[in-house]
Amino acid sequence: MEVISASRRTDIPAFYSRWFMNRIRAGYCVAVNPFSRQPSRVSLAPEDVIAILFWTRNPAPLLPHLDELDARGFRYYFSITITGYGRDLDARGPDPDRAVESFRSLSGRLGPEFTQWRYDPILLTEAMDADYHRRSFERLCARLQGHTRRCLISFLQLYRKNRARLEAAAAQGGFRYACIPVGRAEPAERGGILGIEEAQALARDLGAIARAHGIQVRTCCNALLVHPLANVHQAHCVDAETIAKLRPDPGDTPLARPTRPDCGCCASRDIGAYDTCAHGCVYCYATRDNAGRAYLRHHDPEAEQLGTPA
Repeated sequence: MEVISASRRTDIPAFYSRWFMNRIRAGYCVAVNPFSRQPSRVSLAPEDVIAILFWTRNPAPLLPHLDELDARGFRYYFSITITGYGRDLDARGPDPDRAVESFRSLSGRLGPEFTQWRYDPILLTEAMDADYHRRSFERLCARLQGHTRRCLISFLQLYRKNRARLEAAAAQGGFRYACIPVGRAEPAERGGILGIEEAQALARDLGAIARAHGIQVRTCCNALLVHPLANVHQAHCVDAETIAKLRPDPGDTPLARPTRPDCGCCASRDIGAYDTCAHGCVYCYATRDNAGRAYLRHHDPEAEQLGTPA
């Protein structure tokens, strides 16, 4: 049995709900390793799936299918990103107000334990400084109070796929941004390095704000930000405790196995594909330029896999 991740690499609920349900009915899909390009068959039979984690910015297209998932015996929870950035950064992302309403509706059905919120990535610019994020985060906390138990945060990181887009957006918008460096990557022309003390201070302020609304802050893949007394804890996106609540039998719960440094996630099988998300977020590390929109135009919902066959 496996935990199915749907998906870190793309937004399956927003763009590929029809494909996903076709694969559920078929009982399997094909997932391609993004590094080796080797395809593998992944069972989606209910008896082979411990739980499904849906990562999304817009769960609405999948909501009509939840009754069928329930009837087939699947257990699942959602990780929903809501940041409220403008169209210069989130070109085609869902309207924040509608995203909040979808979140609240889903929480009413599943319960706040199974609808986790992502305020991610935290992108700092001259206009969106630490005070901006404190105010924006507090507004969202107030609207999501009682509808979630935890919020996962991380700060912007530069990767090959998002660097050029961020630089272009910053040049066009006339702003500079701050990021946490990845590996040996040099700072970009308009991107400065975010100091760890600044990141820690903001994370702890967000922790205090969230605590007042009954929400626990968890930081993703950055142990230096963890400060339990400030309500900033280690994140577990694919969370063993949540999965154990979905499946009380402890024999079904996977052991934690980090997938990258400082990651506390359980082992899971991702069934998505890079370069297929069509939201157009300029900071996205999973999609090159307009590749997601181009793929979506030609996507076959009857295909065995997402993405271009190897």
